[in-house]
Amino acid sequence: FMITLGKTPALSVLKARLRRAALLVDDVKEVTKIEIQSFDTTSRQLTGDIQFTSKEGENGSIELW
Repeated sequence: FMITLGKTPALSVLKARLRRAALLVDDVKEVTKIEIQSFDTTSRQLTGDIQFTSKEGENGSIELW
């Protein structure tokens, strides 16, 4: 596990961390798409969404802001 302090992480690193976090949610079976719409390197805030499939086969998404 690596923590990035004082550096701007690569987009691929952000997506990998978001994917791992989403898969820790009990009912999430698969993360189908992660879309980063914006990432402010000064405030380190991002917006976007994560699309997933539940263990019951339902599709869902969560907005990041």
